[in-house]
Amino acid sequence: MDEAMAAIPDGARVLIGCGCAVPTALVDGLNDSRERWREIHVMAGYLIEPLSIFDSGPPFRFTSLHPTPALSSIEPGRLDVVPMRYGDHPRLLGAGGPLRPDVVLVQVSPPNEQGRYSLGVSVGGLIDAVRAAPLVIAQVNERAPHTFGDGELERSDIDLLVEASTPLVSLPPGATSGVLDAVAANAASEIENGSAIQIGVGRLPTAVLSALDGHRDLVLRSGLFTDGCRQLVERGVFTGVSTTAEIMGDAELFAWVDRNPLVRMVGARTSHGLTTLLHIPKFVAINSALEVDQTGAVNSEVGFDGRILSGPGGLPDFVAAALATDDGRSIIALPSTAGDGSPRIVSELSGGHATLPAMLADRVCTEHGVVQLRGMSLAARRRALLDLCG
Repeated sequence: MDEAMAAIPDGARVLIGCGCAVPTALVDGLNDSRERWREIHVMAGYLIEPLSIFDSGPPFRFTSLHPTPALSSIEPGRLDVVPMRYGDHPRLLGAGGPLRPDVVLVQVSPPNEQGRYSLGVSVGGLIDAVRAAPLVIAQVNERAPHTFGDGELERSDIDLLVEASTPLVSLPPGATSGVLDAVAANAASEIENGSAIQIGVGRLPTAVLSALDGHRDLVLRSGLFTDGCRQLVERGVFTGVSTTAEIMGDAELFAWVDRNPLVRMVGARTSHGLTTLLHIPKFVAINSALEVDQTGAVNSEVGFDGRILSGPGGLPDFVAAALATDDGRSIIALPSTAGDGSPRIVSELSGGHATLPAMLADRVCTEHGVVQLRGMSLAARRRALLDLCG
């Protein structure tokens, strides 16, 4: 660990693996070695829980590529946010990109029989940075699964290896409810057998997966693979090889995907790239949102109090692809009210911030039904969406 930390130059821009693949031993190593540097610029994508360096103060400064509540402990003035689509990771973090890191810290599985390591449960937003960064430091974690696909690495792809066995970050599925189940059932009613499915993260997408149990011949072409996806694979609902950029779940799911040929990890150019997505027949993008306004515009980033709670993620990538094909569909699913009873179908989006403009509106569903907004006038949209408020 000392050798790995000593290799990181002062002032370096350091990208840390995210999601369930945070290399926690390397992050702790940064924290323990903080006296080495005057400044380290840390970048990370979707974080499920805070990093140990968040409370350390100098020398660390942070840039989030996908804000989450895990960032709430960072002092004001030490955090920047880059609004970006998941599909922009290769261009921004890869060779020649404006955010290309000097150092990448990742977690990998032990080498297989062919000597290849694997990025395991997070590949899409990392692989281009790994290929382009001058210095790649990998935590070799015996608990990390070996997944097949674009995240398999040769020894020559990694500069320094640090062996450390730590639990992977886990993402609990979250509790469901009668309202969420009703929303999910309405969303599932819009999905035809034989469709290719993209699913987002959160309690509602998990409920939608459960509601798909009676469907057949679905294919997963998504940015995310969860335990709900695993269950549909085991029940024969998802057929063939599921392709994804990220895997989020618990230790049981990580063990299931280990060396499992039914799951293939791909880079963001494949999972979120329009050139790939436009060739997928019957592509259905299923996502949730914080609120939808009466024109059909969607906010998935800014909370009711104006705080940034999330990022665009793959939402703009997948919706644009779904609506650019003759047989594609986009479904935005959300309860009609928030936990405090405030409406989520609103006259104006919080902060005026639209993750998706009204021109990309298609199907919107709540527990009260589904409306199809494409081709509707603004007046007709307003009437249709108000009907979803109950």
